[in-house]
Amino acid sequence: PQAVDDLVFSFAQVDEYRVVLTSSSSMADIATVRVMLKGAADGLAERIGGALRDRIGIQFAVEVVDDIERSAYKVRRWPDERGR
Repeated sequence: PQAVDDLVFSFAQVDEYRVVLTSSSSMADIATVRVMLKGAADGLAERIGGALRDRIGIQFAVEVVDDIERSAYKVRRWPDERGR
């Protein structure tokens, strides 16, 4: 989580983020990064996704959202909704 934290916040336009862990119908793990921006930033989701893949080696889906609850605790930034 710290490497993701450092990378996502290295983009100045990111105000807050959350990684939601879910499962597909075939039980494959899916990690979705939801980012709240400080302003408009065209193509930022694709750039963040590419940087995560290149630097961390994991494919994340990246979504821009309007609002995210702020949290100083990483456990709240990584909710596990896989239902296992």
